[in-house]
Amino acid sequence: MRLFPIAFSLFFTVIICFSLSVDASDSNKTDTTQTSIFRKNELNYGFVFQGFPEREEMRSDISFEYEELMMNSFKFRLTEKCWNYTVFKQESWGYMLEGGLFGGKGNTIDSTSQAMIEADNNVFGMLGRISGDYINRYYYDSRNYTLVSINGRARYDYYRRNSEGTLVDSNFVSSTYTDCSDKSRFRIAFNARAGWGIGRLKNINHYVAAKRLLEIYYPKRVFSEEEAEQLKNEIARIKHSRNRKEGYSVEQELKQLSDFFTREMLLEEPSAPQYDWMLTEFSPRYDGTRFELGPFFNYFNYEPDFIYGGYIKYENNKYRNPEWNRELCINVNYNKYKNHDWVFMETILGWSYYPGLKSECSFGIKYIPAFDIRDWNDIGPVRHNIIPYFKYFTQVNPRYRIDIALAYRIAPNEQYMLPGPEFSVSVYKSRY
Repeated sequence: MRLFPIAFSLFFTVIICFSLSVDASDSNKTDTTQTSIFRKNELNYGFVFQGFPEREEMRSDISFEYEELMMNSFKFRLTEKCWNYTVFKQESWGYMLEGGLFGGKGNTIDSTSQAMIEADNNVFGMLGRISGDYINRYYYDSRNYTLVSINGRARYDYYRRNSEGTLVDSNFVSSTYTDCSDKSRFRIAFNARAGWGIGRLKNINHYVAAKRLLEIYYPKRVFSEEEAEQLKNEIARIKHSRNRKEGYSVEQELKQLSDFFTREMLLEEPSAPQYDWMLTEFSPRYDGTRFELGPFFNYFNYEPDFIYGGYIKYENNKYRNPEWNRELCINVNYNKYKNHDWVFMETILGWSYYPGLKSECSFGIKYIPAFDIRDWNDIGPVRHNIIPYFKYFTQVNPRYRIDIALAYRIAPNEQYMLPGPEFSVSVYKSRY
C-alpha cells in the first residue's frame, strides 16, 4: 500500500493551516473591522471574449466518445449577484445568462464495436448558458456556522463540425474519414454541499473605502482607527440604504457623507468627492480565517456523471493595508466514483494590489496535486498540476468596468486537467 501521497498531502495541509492560524489569531487582536454587516445587489451586463481548453467523454458498455477542443467564444453576459452579510448569516446568491458564438479546434475519438474513428475537428456555432448559485453560512454563535451551498448550470450548443482523420473498421481495415455535419448538445450539472465550519471572513470594503477617502481628502492629518471605524459605519449605512431597482441619488448620498465629515468628525467639507465616492464599488474584499468540512455531490449528464464524497477547506485572507491583500486557500476533496476514487487538493496562494480606488491587480499560483485510488492496495502516483494566474480589474468610469484574466495550466498529463492557456476579457456595465 502506497500511503505516502495521502500522508504528504494531509501533513502539508495541517502544517500550513496551523502556521497561518497563529498569524491570523495575532492579527485579530488588533483588528478594527469587527462589524461584519455588508449588503450589496449588483446587476452587470456586457460582452465577454473567452478561451480555454475543454474535454468531454461519454462511455457506455458498447461505445466510447472523446472530444478535446481549444474553445474560443464571444458572448453577451447578464449577471446578478447579491451579498447579505449580517452578524449571524453570510448569504449570497446570483445567476448568469449568456449567449453568443463560439469556435474551436481539437480532436475526437469515436469508438464502437463496428469501428473506431480518430479525427481532427474544426467547430463553429452558437451557444446558450444559464447558471445559478446560493450559499448560506449560518452562524449560531460568533465563530461556529453551518453551510448550505447549491448551484446548477445548463448549456446548449448548436454547431457545425468539420472532421478529417482515419476510420478503422471491425476487420482492422483503415480508411480516410471526412465528415461535415450539424450537431447539438445539451449539458446540465448540479452541485450541492453541506458542512460545518469555524471562523469568519469579514468583509472590509467599507473600511478600506473609509481609509482611502481620508487619505485623499485629508492627507496631512493622521486619523485614529476609531475615526476610520466611524466613517466606515457611515459609508455602510449610506450604501446599505440603496435599492438597485429604484435607483439612488448620488447627490443625496454625497450630502449625507459631507454632513458626517463636518458634523461628526469636525472636518472641512471635502471638495468634489463625487468621482471618488462612485469608485468605491469593488467586489467583496475579505480579512480573516475559516475552516470547514462536510459532504458534497456533483451530478452531470456526461462523464463523470455522478460524484460524491467529502471535503476539507481552509481559507485565510490577510488585509495588510489599503493597497495589499493576501489570500491562501487549501481545499482537499475525496471523490467517490463508480469505477475508482481519487483525491484532489487545490492550494491557492495569491496577492491583490489596489493602486487606487478604481483598479485591482491579482496574481498568484495554484498548486493542484491529485492521485487515483483503485483500492487501498492500489494507489496511483501523485500528479502535480500548477496554474500561475493574473487578473486585472478597473472601473473606466463609475458605471463601466473591464475584467481581464489570464492563466496557464501546467500538467504532466491530461488525467486531471488539460494543459494550456486560459484567458477572458470582459467589458460590461454595472448597476448597483
